[in-house]
Amino acid sequence: MPLILNSPVFRTQKAALFVTFDEGYGLYPTDNVYTVWAGPVVKTHHQSSFQYSHYSLLKTIEATWDLQPMTAKDEGSPDMREFFPIPLPPPPVPLIVNFTFSPTNPDTGTKVNFSGSATGGTQPYAYNWSFGNGDRGTGQTIGYAYVIVGNHTANLTVTDASGQTATTSRAVSVDADSSSFGTCQGCKEMTVPRNLGLLISFALGIGLPLMTSAIISRKRRTPRQCSKPIQSGRNLDG
Repeated sequence: MPLILNSPVFRTQKAALFVTFDEGYGLYPTDNVYTVWAGPVVKTHHQSSFQYSHYSLLKTIEATWDLQPMTAKDEGSPDMREFFPIPLPPPPVPLIVNFTFSPTNPDTGTKVNFSGSATGGTQPYAYNWSFGNGDRGTGQTIGYAYVIVGNHTANLTVTDASGQTATTSRAVSVDADSSSFGTCQGCKEMTVPRNLGLLISFALGIGLPLMTSAIISRKRRTPRQCSKPIQSGRNLDG
């Protein structure tokens, strides 16, 4: 037995050694014989309170490897898997969470739509939100409006059915709403195109000097009226 237990198979693989005897000097079920399980995958210092038969060894192999029973006797016998530790369940798939929001640069008072997603873990998921200003919410999708300008850190924490949690966060930059600075919501503002404005300025810049020059020139060309009228047909010398 020491040579078997120290062999490479028993030192490197999941192996078990089963040792028992044939019939003793009595009859079943009082005919008890020595039986032991040994190896790296066997419980140490474990003693069973159940009674097994030789068919239980066959039933143990069938149950461990998921095989069909060979006879009705091994099918009806209890297996001896109590001598082996309960296999540990596989580690849970890591829980990964993410979320998106729109609009990406909201104004104060604008509703921001948050949408969370989760993969891995065990469904169903529970979604818990923290908007970075003390307010909280629940649900896979949620809407929220910020009232304070600045950068806020929104957090999403997801808890799966097994109690596993995962958290992710994103920055939300909130700008000032232009309507809060006196802009008339129902008014229509008439705007003048820049090119038209330049043309008007150019016309005024040239037209005004020309008009002023024409008025001054007209005044200079106006003849003066005589104080005494000239009598026609009369010799002024006589």
